[in-house]
Amino acid sequence: CISCLACERACPIDCIKIEDVKGDRTLVTSKLNQRPTPKVKYPIRFDIDIAKCMFCGLCVEPCPTGAIHHTRKFEGSVTNVADLTYSYIRDVDLELANKQVELLANKQNKEEGVK
Repeated sequence: CISCLACERACPIDCIKIEDVKGDRTLVTSKLNQRPTPKVKYPIRFDIDIAKCMFCGLCVEPCPTGAIHHTRKFEGSVTNVADLTYSYIRDVDLELANKQVELLANKQNKEEGVK
């Protein structure tokens, strides 16, 4: 996910919530066409409320990297409706986002020190 928010905007019922931080520009390989895609923002929250989702697929089409897609694997039975909000951010992703924030802050501090 490059945190472009295209899927969040495409969702007609607002069941996708994404929060991100700005980081240093890097290239990631797209899962769709194996081409490099620029990544400037790093998601720190990527939640989908499956209780609201109508599985229309409108979020899948605009994704430039193929990070969001439907599968046939799901578990729809829970005892608490809050358990139907799935978070797709792993600890590794949060560590990377925090590292990128630090790198960007250090870069900006160095640039301000030069002026």
